[in-house]
Order: sequence, then structure tokens, then C-alpha cells
Amino acid sequence: SNINLNRRHLGDNFDERIQQRHQSFVVTADNRYIISTGYWDKSFRVQNT
Repeated sequence: SNINLNRRHLGDNFDERIQQRHQSFVVTADNRYIISTGYWDKSFRVQNT
């Protein structure tokens, strides 16, 4: 099986002091965007899938 085909890399700028949990990520209802939090600059990011 090709499980790795659907993986996304969100970057390496996460704040190491914050433990990443499932609450740090959300996918929009249409599955077009991933919203992630926990970055070193206290930002959130929206990424196109």
C-alpha cells in the first residue's frame, strides 16, 4: 500500500516548548485546508491540501 502518498509536511517552525496535540490541527469541512497552531511566533497557518 502507498500510505505515504497522502502525508503532508507542515514545516519545522513549531515551538519546542509546546506539546503538539490533535487540538493543534483542524481540517476544513471541504478537506481543502489544514489549519495548524503552535508555531514559535504564536501564529496559526492555513495550508492548502
